[in-house]
Amino acid sequence: MGEKLPEMTAFKSEEPCSRYLVPILRGNHFALVHVGKLEEIYHMHVFDSLRPTHPNSSPFISKSELNKLANLLAGKDVNTKITRVPEEHASARVDTIKKRCSLVSRHVDGKISKRAVLRQSTTAQSIIDFKNNVVPRIRNQYAPDHIFNVDQTGIVLEETTKRTLAKRGTDKVFRVCQRDNPTRHSMTFNPCISADGKLTGKLFVTLYEPKPPRSFRQMVAPFTDLHVTHSTSGIMTTRLAEEWMEKCLLPSIPDRSVLLLDSWHGFDKMKVLRAVARKNLEIVTFPPRTTGQLQPLDLFFNRQLKCFLRKLQDEIRLKHNDFTISVRNNLLKVARFTQNQFQAPRFAPMIQRGFYELGIVTTRPTFDTPAEFCFDPEVGKEKCKTCTNLSFFKCAHCEETYCIKCTIDHFH
Repeated sequence: MGEKLPEMTAFKSEEPCSRYLVPILRGNHFALVHVGKLEEIYHMHVFDSLRPTHPNSSPFISKSELNKLANLLAGKDVNTKITRVPEEHASARVDTIKKRCSLVSRHVDGKISKRAVLRQSTTAQSIIDFKNNVVPRIRNQYAPDHIFNVDQTGIVLEETTKRTLAKRGTDKVFRVCQRDNPTRHSMTFNPCISADGKLTGKLFVTLYEPKPPRSFRQMVAPFTDLHVTHSTSGIMTTRLAEEWMEKCLLPSIPDRSVLLLDSWHGFDKMKVLRAVARKNLEIVTFPPRTTGQLQPLDLFFNRQLKCFLRKLQDEIRLKHNDFTISVRNNLLKVARFTQNQFQAPRFAPMIQRGFYELGIVTTRPTFDTPAEFCFDPEVGKEKCKTCTNLSFFKCAHCEETYCIKCTIDHFH
């Protein structure tokens, strides 16, 4: 057995400003460094190097790296005295400091290049500049009903939850869905919201159609509240972006408005259309890689949209399983119903929330989300207005309750 480690009190400092000294290896000797100073060193330098976005971050930090760093900094910043101390004592003291600073050994989950670290710092500065320079100008120059934001968001054809209950110890868990293929493909919604809390114009829907039928236009004609297109991937293309601008957005907004867009290259041709100039529409583009932190739709609205759709589809699978969600006609019914419910005046503050996070709206809005209001569990105790079944949904317009079969075809 080795020699018993000395207690911390064995290294009391003679200086009144510190309590203990700890041994740190320096060459062939050990330096006694103030434990308080060493903790300060770790907090100032080690913790900074642990942050991936810090310019002086280290790719891998181990106990030996901490010891080396302490040696370097102790020699520069701390008046120490040299004494011979067994190496295992120094190791024990480093363990003590690790415990005091809550440092533990962790598996490295991912690696990031120095170029990416620099890009992150540049992105953070772009966000600050946009909020300090562009947002105040837009807020002062335009009325809330003249400020719009548009973004495309992917919607899985059949949305299912990623978790379920299963017996403990089960090797693999499988659950039944209506169709397997639609759970791996998506369509695109292109909602347009304004800073006064309204959904503007028709909802632009791009369906996933690898081989669209010849009668596609006739099949989607009944859905007059939607502008339905298709692509082989279900994603909006540059050509579809121009179609959306000319047929959906420009007829629905007033002159001398501003449109906030992300930096997707598909919008480039759309921005130079003659119709845009005739409308005196200013287009402001968010800096690259800042969409998630600046765009009002991404800040709040899209999350509520997907939550609403997921709850609606869960109820359909549970109580109305003969309604196949991923069929084209039913997808459009769900889209039209969702658009109609989100247009209810009670959800205007919810739509404004993203503009508040950006800084265009200055008063924090209060509201119930569509999923909270429409799918309130208490609604299930009431009868459907049009039949004798138990209801599951409360309309955001009239506040009447409906069962699942009556809900899909109910809109204002």
